[in-house]
Amino acid sequence: MVIGEPRESVRVAKVVLVKKGDLYVSHLAPDIISGKHSYHESGVSHSYVDLINDSVGEGEPAGRKLRGMSCYLMVTSWGCPEVLQPTGFQPKPETKIHHTLIAPKSEIGWFCCVWAIERGNKGLAERISQTSPWPKVPVVASILADWTDPWILVTVCDFKSKSPYQVIQYSLSIPGRVPSVFVPEMFEGTWLENPRPKWRPGEPLPNEWLREAQEYLARKRARPFRR
Repeated sequence: MVIGEPRESVRVAKVVLVKKGDLYVSHLAPDIISGKHSYHESGVSHSYVDLINDSVGEGEPAGRKLRGMSCYLMVTSWGCPEVLQPTGFQPKPETKIHHTLIAPKSEIGWFCCVWAIERGNKGLAERISQTSPWPKVPVVASILADWTDPWILVTVCDFKSKSPYQVIQYSLSIPGRVPSVFVPEMFEGTWLENPRPKWRPGEPLPNEWLREAQEYLARKRARPFRR
C-alpha cells in the first residue's frame, strides 16, 4: 500500500497471506507508530507495536478461521492524522499474486482497513469498498486480492476534516482496553456498524466491557503457569 504517486510516494503498509493461512499486516509508515498485526490460520491474532516494544492481544481467545470463511471480517484498521513526507518509494512490478495499491496523496491524513472477504462474493467486496467509516473520511482507493482464500480487501480513506470524530476518555480505566472511544464509532449508522455495546459520557460502563476485563485478567494470571 502506497500513498501518492512516485516520486511523491511513501509506502505505508504491506499485507501478506501465506499458503499456510497466516495473514500478516506490516505498518511501515515512518515517523508514526509502526508494527505488525498477525492473524494466524488458527484464528489467534495479536499485534506488535514498535513504540512500546511489546505485543498486544496475546492470550486472547481465537477468532474466526479465515480459510473457507463466510461473509466478511475486518482484520485490522489504523490511521495517520498527518501528512507524511514522501520517500520516493518505487513499487515492485505487478505479478499474478502481488499488486500495489496506490492511493491519492492525502492533504490531512488517511485511514486504512484490511478485510477478509468470503471467496467469490464480489458484491460484498464492492459494497464494503464503497462504505466510508465516517462521513468526513470517505473511501478513496481499494484493492482486492481475489486469488486467495479468503479474498483480501484493503480500503484507504482520506480525512476531509481535522476532527471527523471526537476521542473521549473514560474512567476508571478497564484492564486490557484502551481508555478512550471514538464518537461516533467507526461505521456507526451504516450497515457495517459494530453491534457491540457503545459508551457515551455520563453513562455507566457496559457490563460486557467489565466482563471482558475480568476474563482478560484471568488469562493474564494463568499465562505464567502454562507449560
